[in-house]
Amino acid sequence: MNGKRKIGAIMMAAVVVMAVAVPMAFGDDENAATSATVKLSAGPVVNTVTVTPDLVTLTAGGTTTITVRAGVSHAEGYEQIDTVAITAIDPAIATVVPLLPISLTEQSGSGTDATYEGTFGIPYYTDPGPYTVTVTATDVDGGIGSNTGTFTVNELLAISVTDVGFGTVHPGGSAGTGSSTVTNEGNVVVVFVDWGQSDYNNNPNDGITWTDMTGETSSEIIPDTAITTTWLSATEINKGATGNTGDVPFSLAVPLGTAPDEYTGSATFTPSPV
Repeated sequence: MNGKRKIGAIMMAAVVVMAVAVPMAFGDDENAATSATVKLSAGPVVNTVTVTPDLVTLTAGGTTTITVRAGVSHAEGYEQIDTVAITAIDPAIATVVPLLPISLTEQSGSGTDATYEGTFGIPYYTDPGPYTVTVTATDVDGGIGSNTGTFTVNELLAISVTDVGFGTVHPGGSAGTGSSTVTNEGNVVVVFVDWGQSDYNNNPNDGITWTDMTGETSSEIIPDTAITTTWLSATEINKGATGNTGDVPFSLAVPLGTAPDEYTGSATFTPSPV
């Protein structure tokens, strides 16, 4: 091979090498970043829900306070717990105070655990029976957890009555009239049983009875037979904030010969549940 042909071969070889090397060297190597967020739990855990009292005797004509205490934990520390609240009462109590949801307040916390407490009030006409309270916890990332507790409302048979005033009545004259307003302050509908179904006649088992009326300054009495009522034993007095009253009418016929005086006695109302 002469000198020219040798140079040409070398140049050709160089071109071939370059043609092969170009695609192998195309672009530089790149580093891809990796990342991950490690969480120890999916959210808060409501471990316990305690309702006090668990057996509820309502306050007649008033509001009864129920206390709810919840034990809540979070694997990343109790500080991750954002809110804890009562989110449901089943069956629903429309007149619960305050209205749902009811926030619970942190009482203590350490490590992964914390306790929360709150109260609500239920009225005297709340239906008797068992109730379930749901407590829901939410953490700062929106994770949630829930649990339930229970309480039972007892039947409450309770009424209040007003005094009966007959006014001024003349012996042997027209009957004096008066009435007692009866208010149902419990959680069941009530009636006043007429035991003998022969009008209220002071039978010991009657739902409405009354006594003789005794003179204030004399020893005379107006006998209980001088008092009558036209209240119907089938009449129901409803429960609730409205429609829960009834006016029980009475008449007093003072016998001839009764001495002038101020006379007093009493009427007793014994309700029965419907």
